[in-house]
Amino acid sequence: MLGGRQSDAMTAASAVEMIHNFTLVHDDIMDNDEMRHGVPTTHKKFDMPLAILA
Repeated sequence: MLGGRQSDAMTAASAVEMIHNFTLVHDDIMDNDEMRHGVPTTHKKFDMPLAILA
């Protein structure tokens, strides 16, 4: 549509999404939140070390 290659766009979009997910997990850990959008946060559902590695 805009002249780029889909594979390049997917690589960039995946990187942005991974960074976004990291910031959500980091925020939940720092705030010690128990729920995000009605679902247990990663560090509450699994445990802190696994959440940090996620």
